[in-house]
Amino acid sequence: DEEEDEEDEDEEDEDEEAEASPQKQDEPHIEMEKKREDEKKRREPREEPKEETLPFVFAMPETSAQLDAMVRGLTAAETATVLNRTRVLHAPSLKEENRKKTQTFLGLLLKKFETLVGETPLPVTFLDAVSSAVAATAATVPFFAAAAARARLEKMASRLKLSLRSGETGWPPARTFLLLALFADVFPTTDKSHPVTTPAALFLGNVLAHCAVRSRREAVAAVVASALAAAYSAPAGRVFPEAISLLTGLIHAAAGDEKVSWSEGLAARVAEQVGGPWLGLDSKDDAADDDSNLSTVERRGLSLPSMIATFGASSAFSKKDPDWLPGGGSARTAALAAAASTLNVLLSPARATPSAREWLAPARNAAERVLRRIERLEDAKSAKTKKRKSVKSAKHDEYASARKACAALVSEADAALAGSRRAPLRWRTKAAEAIKQFNPVYEEEGYQRGRDYDPNRERAEARRLQRQLKQEARGAVRELRKDNKFLAERRGAEAAAAKEERGEKQRETMAFLEKMEGDLKSG
Repeated sequence: DEEEDEEDEDEEDEDEEAEASPQKQDEPHIEMEKKREDEKKRREPREEPKEETLPFVFAMPETSAQLDAMVRGLTAAETATVLNRTRVLHAPSLKEENRKKTQTFLGLLLKKFETLVGETPLPVTFLDAVSSAVAATAATVPFFAAAAARARLEKMASRLKLSLRSGETGWPPARTFLLLALFADVFPTTDKSHPVTTPAALFLGNVLAHCAVRSRREAVAAVVASALAAAYSAPAGRVFPEAISLLTGLIHAAAGDEKVSWSEGLAARVAEQVGGPWLGLDSKDDAADDDSNLSTVERRGLSLPSMIATFGASSAFSKKDPDWLPGGGSARTAALAAAASTLNVLLSPARATPSAREWLAPARNAAERVLRRIERLEDAKSAKTKKRKSVKSAKHDEYASARKACAALVSEADAALAGSRRAPLRWRTKAAEAIKQFNPVYEEEGYQRGRDYDPNRERAEARRLQRQLKQEARGAVRELRKDNKFLAERRGAEAAAAKEERGEKQRETMAFLEKMEGDLKSG
């Protein structure tokens, strides 16, 4: 039997080898095809992987030195990438302990922002990168961000108070203006009351109301502060009276010349605060203001960074002359155009108020003065050179921004005041009320007791039903009292009868016991 089993197994093995033999014959062809495909892939040109110069993981900095070392030598785009990756990697939603790290990171970013705004020239691209990181980080820790912003606002207010008490004009430095601009971007300015934007707007109001303008650079500072005031008030539709008053005064004074006084038509308080035609269109010392080492101001106007950069510009003219501006007359013209455009934005909410005429009329008159001043300058120059067309085209390029801004202000003011009528003043009148009459009503059928003579039958029926309801209620109460009294008497009688019955039984029992006691004693 064992030999037969071995023979059967040998036959099965041979059958399996016979079936597998075709597969073994096909394996060399498959291997050759695989080798050919591999060689084709090797010969094909490969795209080299792009080298990532920035790592994806960064440690959360704990000091300003660590943050500076993290972004040292990087471009603005790389700085934004590094700060964003650091913020996302250590988000408070990942770990609870990351909340404290994020708060520290936000404080370091604010310090870095304050350091950058003190540099000259102003690193605008790096400021944008840090500002984006501050806005994104403040959204994750809003309460800490509000506390840090309020602390800086309190320091600004205290410095302003000390500066005004010491007799200075009190205009804040560029760092303060840029911090206020950052707060306007990070926190909502449309809320009715906000823990950061409301104090910031009040601080700007104090600056614009109490700081006097005594030089051209301070006039530029006033324009910048007014632009920030517009950023805080215009989106919410609020009127900023301090900014409107100061800008109107600066534009009004800019149209002054030898024939027309700059303070003519200005209120005494505004004229005292403005102090002079600092943004005047024509000045004899324009040549002294120009610095050949600095690039001229663009004819299309000043931006906020370029206006703020004038506070920290290092030049021989800026050190000895506070009226020096980079670009000279072109800079003053651009600042005047910026003032007119900002004033137009500030006046937008005021156009819908009942006192729109009081707001718009002074600003419109100031803009018209500037337009007339530009025409006089062009006419005087053309009369001297006898080449009106060429000169006018050149002066048009110089005064184009100021002319356009003032013309827009005048046209929008005219459109807002067109067709408006002022109601004459009068005492408040109250409509006369009819005196209530108590004349008796006589019935032809005679008086009937209990009858309601009200002509309104529905009201009379309602009163009748009300009286009937009260009568039924009183009757029900009376019946309930009777029932309660009867039940109380019945309960009292039953209780007395039960008591009497118990007493009778007790007496019978005591008599029986006394009898038994007597029998026992008698034997």
